[in-house]
Amino acid sequence: MPHQNIRLPLFLKPNFGIRASFAGIIALYVITMVGMVVYTLMTFQSQRSDAVVIDLAGRQRMLNTRHMMQILLVSHGGEADYHYTRRILDETLKALTYGGEAVINLGEDETEKLPPAPTQDIRQILEQQHDLIQQFTFKADAFLKLAVTDPPYQDALKELRGLYVDLHNISEDAVKMLSRASRDKVTEMLEGQIVVGVMVGLLGILLTLQVTRVNRERERETLERQKAQEDLRHSEAQVLHALRQSDTLKSALLSSVSHELRTPLTSIKAMVSRALDSSQEESSTTRKEYLNSINQEIDHLTRLVENLLDMSRIEAGTLQPKRDWELFEDLVEGAINSLGKSLRARELLLDLEDDLPPIFIDGVQIQQVLANLLDNAIKYSRAGSAITLQVVRVDDSIEARVSNTGEGITPTEIPKIFERFYRVRSRGDRSIRGTGLGLAICKSIIEAHGGRIWVESVPEHTTRFIFTIPLNFDNQKPGPPGPGAEESSHHE
Repeated sequence: MPHQNIRLPLFLKPNFGIRASFAGIIALYVITMVGMVVYTLMTFQSQRSDAVVIDLAGRQRMLNTRHMMQILLVSHGGEADYHYTRRILDETLKALTYGGEAVINLGEDETEKLPPAPTQDIRQILEQQHDLIQQFTFKADAFLKLAVTDPPYQDALKELRGLYVDLHNISEDAVKMLSRASRDKVTEMLEGQIVVGVMVGLLGILLTLQVTRVNRERERETLERQKAQEDLRHSEAQVLHALRQSDTLKSALLSSVSHELRTPLTSIKAMVSRALDSSQEESSTTRKEYLNSINQEIDHLTRLVENLLDMSRIEAGTLQPKRDWELFEDLVEGAINSLGKSLRARELLLDLEDDLPPIFIDGVQIQQVLANLLDNAIKYSRAGSAITLQVVRVDDSIEARVSNTGEGITPTEIPKIFERFYRVRSRGDRSIRGTGLGLAICKSIIEAHGGRIWVESVPEHTTRFIFTIPLNFDNQKPGPPGPGAEESSHHE
């Protein structure tokens, strides 16, 4: 009888139990990884939904301002569809509070379904906001029945403005509470992902032990496969970390830029509308004030766009200094002129050391650093206080110091001051405009020139930003300009 190879059934083989266990662990590992990916997608979707809710809550402030301006315009005989604004305010607030459809873009039919308020505290503050809007609506309707010449007109206007301020403040509080709730939720979801990641790691260890038991003679091959799997997991973790950072930066950028763009654009639109309104007889002085205000808002938008472009170049590594011989006095003068009216309204104390030597730098970039630091000093100093700019030579470096008097920077904030999108919160009632990119750009430019920048601050007293640039730049090839060569300065 010829010899025949007899195949045993799979379940009769001695290592079937190990293989079944091995296959079960692999299946559990795959399911866990799929669940982790799904959980990550849910996190991103939750962040997007929260961003829409926060943006709509922030838009309430803009709509309140628009509503107030329309009421004032109608009270002076102008035309404005304040009923539409009032309806959008009411519908959006109801959707934020109880959930439902909300208009995403004004003037369009595009809507998105919002979830109810995430916490009872947020729901209560939104309901308070709704009550204030109802009071404001009632007072506004009564106000519009009064003529400008009526004695009660000014009192009604004062009361209306008080309600407007209360509405703006409570809208601001609602945005802050929604942002905090969103951050807390994302933190909880990330903690869940960490737990899942730990489980994946434990399953990986168990999987390695099973592979070792099944095939001991291939130990080296198994170890290499394990190392490849660990590298893959590490790479995936790095990709997820990069995606989270990118999403966080994108959210911060969208939140900051949307607010910084909306505010000046709203002001420009309002002033242009007033200037173009043929029914309003504005004096030439008033129109000039409108144009000056529009010009300032456009300058603010220009600086915002330039900061965003510079930050993108820094991220891409393309913002490299184009060095040439410069006179520091010329850069100081250019920075002062670029700030225009905002700096002329302050007392600027200049202290430039005599006979400062020419320096081999990118004049445009260093002038931008000076302008950013001076603009920062204007924003965070007390109204009417003096700003000091001092430039001296210290050993083989040029050192510049920009000082102002104001609330100052706390010791806990100083390590974060040069991070992207980080802004010192004013402890007063005023709102300070900005995106939190200016100081980060200054740090990148100064470090690209081989220097360093830091801040010294005494809260409620003096804040001083200091940067140094070395005179002996190693890669400089041409010699410094001789006497009478100032006309060929790169900056000029």
